[in-house]
Order: sequence, then structure tokens, then C-alpha cells
Amino acid sequence: METMDRYAPLCNEIRKKFRTMRAFSAALNMHPSTLSAKVNGGSQWTFDEVARACQILGIPLAEASLYFPPRV
Repeated sequence: METMDRYAPLCNEIRKKFRTMRAFSAALNMHPSTLSAKVNGGSQWTFDEVARACQILGIPLAEASLYFPPRV
């Protein structure tokens, strides 16, 4: 599965709630280039980052794997 496809559900949620990646990165307290690397597969998400992103986006942690799929 391509990286963009893997994170499509996450990117859709970000667009619905924040309109831009930059606005979401500010809410997440993450540099925009760091967020870009994460959604493009260049960097892994930490558990704390996933938990914070889920909280900000209103995603239950039980559903996190739908938005933050494991790397294979």
C-alpha cells in the first residue's frame, strides 16, 4: 500500500477539522515539515504523537489504527 493511501483517512480528518496541515501541525505543536514527513512515511509516529493527534481530531484511541496504520 502506498504511503499516501495509508494516511488518506487521517488527511481527510485533518482537512475536515482544520482545513490545512499547517493549522493541524500548530494544534499538534509539531513543525509542519515534521508532520509532512510523518504523513508521507519518512518518519514514524510515536505513541504520544498518535494519542495527541487522536485527541485533537476526536478519534477514539481504539480506532487509531484506522488512521495511523502500522508500517510493514
